[in-house]
Amino acid sequence: MTYRPGGQTRPPLRPPSRRRTLLIRGRQGDHEHGAAALSALFEVAQTDPPSFEGYQVVVYCPDPPVVRGAAAFVQATGIPVQLIPAPARGTLPRLLGCARVHLALTPTLPPLRAAMLHGAFPIHARTPEVEALIRDEIGGLLVPPHSPARVAQAIRRAITDDALVDQAARINRPVARATFRGDSSCE
Repeated sequence: MTYRPGGQTRPPLRPPSRRRTLLIRGRQGDHEHGAAALSALFEVAQTDPPSFEGYQVVVYCPDPPVVRGAAAFVQATGIPVQLIPAPARGTLPRLLGCARVHLALTPTLPPLRAAMLHGAFPIHARTPEVEALIRDEIGGLLVPPHSPARVAQAIRRAITDDALVDQAARINRPVARATFRGDSSCE
């Protein structure tokens, strides 16, 4: 058990390699990043269905087109998707603590830092700010957000390479602690 202020205890986080949740930031933005994430997920589900066995998909902060895309994904693949429109304060850290992968193609740092802090393996859009936090192929996988094929490749690697996701958690946690600014919700 781990001590928290106020005398509360919580169990230590499970190693990311033992987690079976894919957490996706569903913000669409002006560049259809949420749709690209779902397209990549669909590609993995179609080409390698056993890779999703035992996994759950959770999409937080989905824009309306992403909600429709998630429904189409469920209908086409049979893989359930849980949608969380606007996580209450404190919900996202709990989700990240259960997630093996955090996929975010919109260039926002607060959710990335939160993912790093909670050990969720980041697959993130490549930007200079993100590159300052994560070393590609070591602390996460940085991808071009408009390439579902490259994002799908990153997803496949993240759900099959236990050593990579566990190593990233060990590397990322101290970086996140040094830069974390609080709850990230849907920022």
